Amino acid sequence: EGAYMTKIHYYITEKNAIDKSRFRELTRMTDEEYANGVEVGGAADNSTDDFVSYILNIRNEKLDNQMNLVTDVMCVDGKVRQTLAPTIVVCDSLSAMRVGKYADKMEKEFEKGKDGNKESDIMRALQAKATMLSTTNLFKYCEEANIIILFIVHIGQDQGISIGYQNVQIKTGLNDKTAHKTKGVPANIKYLMDGIFDLSGM
Repeated sequence: EGAYMTKIHYYITEKNAIDKSRFRELTRMTDEEYANGVEVGGAADNSTDDFVSYILNIRNEKLDNQMNLVTDVMCVDGKVRQTLAPTIVVCDSLSAMRVGKYADKMEKEFEKGKDGNKESDIMRALQAKATMLSTTNLFKYCEEANIIILFIVHIGQDQGISIGYQNVQIKTGLNDKTAHKTKGVPANIKYLMDGIFDLSGM
């Protein structure tokens, strides 16, 4: 009946973050699938608080309508169980997301760095966002309503090269002394970076 149990929510935190034709090309969706299976939300001035509210709204809508969203899944143990159909939220991007009440303070901090782009500044920004999101009920909401969030994290080229080089050295045992340089990077962000650099082969 045109009602999709699983939807992709593309949450934007910067202007023109999504190109519809490119998105359809990457996902190989038809026009009909895109029209019914994708919702674009968020705004360029949205903060971590806005994002949590957005996830909460999805969670509430799913729980209110859960009888129509139950689907059978094959589990790793081979048994078929019922669960809420997943919802995928793409956050584009964590780097551009504002930090609510800390936004003004952070802008002043950025001004102290070279072009507002020192490694310490970018890491402090990611740390603040990761901390704020993890101290809310965000992950509880996700668990309750089977919401999967994919965070896109943009970092400056100089930070990317530096972090990637350090991680490769640490993994290959070339220079264990570089380990301290990644201190302060949130564990979940570092895990994500490790995955990106593994996939891209530097």
